[in-house]
Amino acid sequence: MVKRRAPIGQVLSRTAAAAIGGYALAYTFTAAAALLPLHPADAVFYPSLLSIVLYVAVAIWAFAARSGARVWALIVAACLACMLARLGLQA
Repeated sequence: MVKRRAPIGQVLSRTAAAAIGGYALAYTFTAAAALLPLHPADAVFYPSLLSIVLYVAVAIWAFAARSGARVWALIVAACLACMLARLGLQA
């Protein structure tokens, strides 16, 4: 029995979503959560720890999802939500 291989474009898209999109989401999450009303050291430390878990989760999910377009769409939406949350916390 011959197994089908995924087209190289899909693999590259998912790899970029895992690496670049995961990093962007982890960064925007940390930037938004750093403005929480905590002690300054805790406000940076705890979101940074959570961003590592978030990065790994996005990397795994990028290859487990049915569609690469869905992965990119949700990463962009989550990044925009984090940026809007940061703007809301700054005001």
